[in-house]
Amino acid sequence: MAQGRRTASQVVSERLASLNLTSFPCGKGNWRNEKFFDYDASVSKGNESVEDLLDYAYAQKSPWTIDCSWSSEARTLRDVAIRSPGKLDDPDYARKSFQTLKLINENINEVDEKLAVYENVSELSLSCNHLSVVNGRNLPKQLKVLELCDNQLSNPLALCPGSPPSVRHVGLGYNRLQNLNWLQPASWPLLLSLDLSFNHLTSLPEVVLALSSLAKLRNLVLQGNPVSLVPAYRPYVIEKLSSLTVLDDVRIIPDDRRVCENLCDNIQEDDLKEVGVSISVEQLQGICAPPEEDVLTDPMKEKVEHLYHVEYDYVPLQGQPVKGEMKDVFCTQELTWADPMSFNYSMEHSNTQLDQCCGFFMRGIAVRVIQARTVSVAPSETNIPTNARSPKADNKTSKKKTGKKTPPASTVPKDKGAMEKDKRNKGGKKNQESDVDWIKRPPELKCVAQGAISLRSLLLGHGSPLVQDSSFNLTLEEGNTHAGNNDEGEDKPVTLSVAIQLRRHPIALKLQ
Repeated sequence: MAQGRRTASQVVSERLASLNLTSFPCGKGNWRNEKFFDYDASVSKGNESVEDLLDYAYAQKSPWTIDCSWSSEARTLRDVAIRSPGKLDDPDYARKSFQTLKLINENINEVDEKLAVYENVSELSLSCNHLSVVNGRNLPKQLKVLELCDNQLSNPLALCPGSPPSVRHVGLGYNRLQNLNWLQPASWPLLLSLDLSFNHLTSLPEVVLALSSLAKLRNLVLQGNPVSLVPAYRPYVIEKLSSLTVLDDVRIIPDDRRVCENLCDNIQEDDLKEVGVSISVEQLQGICAPPEEDVLTDPMKEKVEHLYHVEYDYVPLQGQPVKGEMKDVFCTQELTWADPMSFNYSMEHSNTQLDQCCGFFMRGIAVRVIQARTVSVAPSETNIPTNARSPKADNKTSKKKTGKKTPPASTVPKDKGAMEKDKRNKGGKKNQESDVDWIKRPPELKCVAQGAISLRSLLLGHGSPLVQDSSFNLTLEEGNTHAGNNDEGEDKPVTLSVAIQLRRHPIALKLQ
């Protein structure tokens, strides 16, 4: 069902009405002349003091307490309505009183022209709404701080034209911006701070070029965008935007400027267009041992083997869709069961599909522990090599060919060399199994544990660790048991040690 029209000015009107400026304990009612306790008629009448009225308005458990968090001036208006209610006779008094409006999570889908009548508003927050278009001409003319985070803005062409030139900060984080072609620096000549975090910006050179015309820009947030994943991200931005003093909430010091000098002379194209990630799977523990003996039809002719490996999903190099989602599956080597199992696996991943990599980091990596149960079957008698056949079978074959009886081995005289050879071959029956080429059936694969590894911290720019190294708890699949109990007598958790490192340019590693 389509959402109805809900404007910003409509929400302000609703909030203003909720202050109850003409109802008890505010306004000019008769409670200002006599005691008002209708639940106790025996209370003597008399004038209600201003202090008592203020207590009714703001006491913690008072039924007349009103939410004033949506504006810093909301409580001030309540005070005026109690102390000097005559000031509210001016119809424009309340409208001109507002300097901050925080209309957050109000299901607003339009910024209408009536919002501009709140002419003294300098701070406006419209975050967590459903705005896909914002007309700059409808914003209050004295506006300095504009927050539009967590909306549906993808190409806000109407934002800059007619926008108040007094704007110092604009917050556009958690939207759907794919480029900055809509940006008109001349509309915001005094802009000091810009938040573009967690959008879909994929070309670092284009982003920096668009921002370079903002001469007064001091604070910039780009973390969470695909561009923040490229190896030369931070030093490239520092060198190109010389006016910046803070990038991704980390201050740029003079030494950073010195380190980044002449970076572009030595930079490689891949340092601006490719994401490099190293994933190491180290140790797995807590997996229960497989059964000692599987129930087989004939254990003498069949044998079973259990091997374990870890697999995880990652963005494919070529970006081909797999079951509707962009991913490939990578596996460690297989190991026989032990607790713990040390895989010592490491893989370098490189990808130029920045937006897909960023989305993949947001969702996290799915990890699974796979048990491969393989049954091997001995070949039939006719397929057994000659050197692996039993002497009895050879005697029968000899009989059929010659028609003569073969004397027992004990009656045939042996020379000294034959006796030595017989000694060396003693126990040949025990080694007979190793001479047979067992036929392996296709393995039966079973997921015994799984989990997800969050990579969100790697999206937070230079302020976050470039290496995520820790143990993650996995969830056992139904039908599997833990490998035992810990010191507290609880089930021993299944843990997987993984190290994930984001590749950075050598100069980026030198920055403070």
